[in-house]
Amino acid sequence: MPERPLTEEELALRGEILVQQMPPMPKPSITVSAEFSEPPLDVYADLRVPTGKSQPTDAQRIPSQKQLTELVLDDLNKLNKNCDELKKQMVHLVQVRLDALAGKTFGSFDDNKEVVDSLNTILQQNRIFLLYNGLAKEYRGKVVNVRLYQNARSIAGAFYVRLAEAKAKTISAENQFPQLKAAATVGVRKSAIKSA
Repeated sequence: MPERPLTEEELALRGEILVQQMPPMPKPSITVSAEFSEPPLDVYADLRVPTGKSQPTDAQRIPSQKQLTELVLDDLNKLNKNCDELKKQMVHLVQVRLDALAGKTFGSFDDNKEVVDSLNTILQQNRIFLLYNGLAKEYRGKVVNVRLYQNARSIAGAFYVRLAEAKAKTISAENQFPQLKAAATVGVRKSAIKSA
């Protein structure tokens, strides 16, 4: 006679549940757009190829060439705005995942580490930063890194949140995923940080 499956309550009592079931992630309120401003190909086709080492002076330039330059610069400005919009959407998509992970654990060091490493790879590839959003008010909004380290208090390890600046002060080391905000630089000024 086959054994009946254990109920969730029985499994919990035996300590065999390692992964907490997470509620489904909320649907993003931002729609990711694949519509971008296309380059005006006729403008780029009209650009001339340099024929010598010297650049013509403004007086030597053909008026239409100056107009072409302005059109190309205008197109590059539109491209920059499209990139900013995409970055904002990316930050939002990352934030949805951070919110879903906050306060959770996967029950084993290896699984927790794999999730943290995967997240950090995505952040690094897309130049997205993490901002602290936890209980220590004096550090809220500061750029941080999250890593998983072995910890004597938990077999699943501890999520270490450290300031990204020099000397990497540890802000927290908990056995659950921390509360974080996603942010990225947008626009021409690299100092402007936008968060979700």
